[in-house]
Amino acid sequence: MIVMVLWYQIFRNAAYANAIVSVIWTVMLIIPIEPFSYLLVIVERGGPGTWFLVAYFLYIVVGSLGFAAISSLLYTLEIGEKRSLSRRAMYLGFSFTYAGVVLSSIMLGIAGALGGYAMYFAYYPEQRIVDLLSSYVYPITATAFLAAIGVLIIIITLMLSRAQQA
Repeated sequence: MIVMVLWYQIFRNAAYANAIVSVIWTVMLIIPIEPFSYLLVIVERGGPGTWFLVAYFLYIVVGSLGFAAISSLLYTLEIGEKRSLSRRAMYLGFSFTYAGVVLSSIMLGIAGALGGYAMYFAYYPEQRIVDLLSSYVYPITATAFLAAIGVLIIIITLMLSRAQQA
């Protein structure tokens, strides 16, 4: 028995999961309990806090809305046009995209939060803060590249898909 994977459902569930995490992230940002109460001040003052804010919006836009948009496109192709998608390629594309979006957002957020805390609350010297942030640049770049490769795999798979024979 062959089990048909409906990729639109997998992407939709990923969008739901990311939306829930986005809500948790929002609560962490506004809750007046330490250590979370530092986050809003860090974001407000800019500098390293900008990294945190970018991560927050990146996760909402790409993690939730991006996966929802891909799910919608996949629904049209899989259900409406009855296209057959390569299981291996879609699995690889989904895995790369999901891991890349989640990991790069998390690392960007952590770097912003730690850098902001070091700057505005611990009063570290500027070079130490630069060193702290610099240590995250290559891992963030690598995981963002992983996400981009995943999206490229998905796009190519969709372009090469064909309608199933009746």
